[in-house]
Amino acid sequence: MILDEVAKLLADNTTTLVQATNLFKGFEHNRTQDTATFLHEFQGTPPVRVFASSTPAYEMPSIQIVDRSSDYQIGRASSELNYKIMQGQANVVLKPSSSASGTLYLTIDAIQSPFYLGLDKNDRHTFACNYRILKSLST
Repeated sequence: MILDEVAKLLADNTTTLVQATNLFKGFEHNRTQDTATFLHEFQGTPPVRVFASSTPAYEMPSIQIVDRSSDYQIGRASSELNYKIMQGQANVVLKPSSSASGTLYLTIDAIQSPFYLGLDKNDRHTFACNYRILKSLST
C-alpha cells in the first residue's frame, strides 16, 4: 500500500519520525501529540496504459503530507525535511516493511512547495505538501 511504503521511506530517512508514534497514515488528526506527521491519499490521475493494453502499466496516485506542531518553526522544519526526502525520488523500490517485496516508484514530485495551513482547533501550526506519484501497480 502506498501509505505504508511512503511512511517507511520517511521513517528510514529521519531520526525523528516513528510509525504509530508520531507518524500516522490516514486521517488521524485527533491524536494528542502536539508534533506529528500525517499521510493522506487523495485523487490522483488516470493510470498509464502502454501499447494499447487494457491493463494499466503504471498508476498515478497523489498523497498529502501534513506536519503539525505547537511550535511554528518545528512544524515548518518538519515539513521542509519531508519535502527534501520526497521531492525528486526516482526509480526507487519502496517496501512497506523490511521483509516485504517492493513497488517501483518511477517519480515522486511535489505539486508545490510546503505551505502553511494555519492553526488547528488546539492552536497547533499545520503545514502541508502534496505529491504526484508515478509508480508500478501495487502487488
